[in-house]
Amino acid sequence: MAADWENLKSLLARVEAGELDSLTPEQVARLEQHLHESPAAADRVGRAQPPTDRLLAAPIAGPSETEWAGVWSAVESNFASQRKERSATAGRVVSLGRAAAAIAACVAIFVLWRSLPTSKPAGEGWGLAVATNVEIHEVEVFGGRSSMLHFADDGSGAVLISVSDPPEDDTGA
Repeated sequence: MAADWENLKSLLARVEAGELDSLTPEQVARLEQHLHESPAAADRVGRAQPPTDRLLAAPIAGPSETEWAGVWSAVESNFASQRKERSATAGRVVSLGRAAAAIAACVAIFVLWRSLPTSKPAGEGWGLAVATNVEIHEVEVFGGRSSMLHFADDGSGAVLISVSDPPEDDTGA
């Protein structure tokens, strides 16, 4: 019986040391039976704190003040050199080239717009369509505009959403 108790003490010590994976199924069953029979042993195992993992408990040294200063110095110098490169390449020729490209795009859009037919055949254009299975959670408008929901009186559930500009102030203020 003393050998059996020593074996149980050894098993309890291994559990308290966090070595559960090293127990065989027979040892686990024997230990489980003992814990059911002995409330004091169950309480002891229940209060046991698992050992702290060495790798997790080891303090991690952060960078020194000198290392941080070096890192920030490198970041700032890299930022300054990129800014210098950008300003060097953004000379007058590049600025004029961008302006010319923008003007050419505007002229092309204008010519294309003017070349389209001015009258639309019947049935084409900005047609309205009924949206079904739509749930509106919020209508958000900006710039002093207001939104209004108009519900159909026929019980169909149809809703028209209108957005209006703010009223003009006649006082000149």
